[in-house]
Amino acid sequence: MRKLLLSVVTAVSLLVSTGAFAANTPAGANFKIGVIDVQLVLQKSPQIAAINSQLTKEFKPRQDKIVAAQKDLQAEVDKLNKNANVMSDGERNKLQDQIIADKANVEGMALSFKRDLSQAQGKAMQDFMGQLTQVVNEIAKKGNYDLILQRAGVPYANSSLDVTNQVLQELNNKK
Repeated sequence: MRKLLLSVVTAVSLLVSTGAFAANTPAGANFKIGVIDVQLVLQKSPQIAAINSQLTKEFKPRQDKIVAAQKDLQAEVDKLNKNANVMSDGERNKLQDQIIADKANVEGMALSFKRDLSQAQGKAMQDFMGQLTQVVNEIAKKGNYDLILQRAGVPYANSSLDVTNQVLQELNNKK
């Protein structure tokens, strides 16, 4: 689940970096630029913690069920490996058929679980990204920023340009 969240975080980071905000200012005018550390926002925002908690609560029972089914399947395989020589052909064939059916069932459960979890994570992150974009837009308007960039896409930025704490504060206010 963490690997998938990290993948989503990377995708989210790319979305935020393309959502830079620029005002119509005359050529040669001074620009006010801000920088946001999206990784830090994703680590510290209460909304992400709530998303993780909700997804865990929703998907943990299914995950436990899959783990139990995998253990049962492994027990059947171990039984076959241990007792194959002393089993009758009928017993051995029946157990082999059961193992094949159980393996297909476990694989189907796992595939369905991964698909459903991925969809739920994607939807939750899409909703969060909408909220994050709204917060960044509000900060940009209030602070008269011409441009807010993602820190990961900037080789160097003076710490005075960082608006990450403002974003986190606004997100905390919107819990």
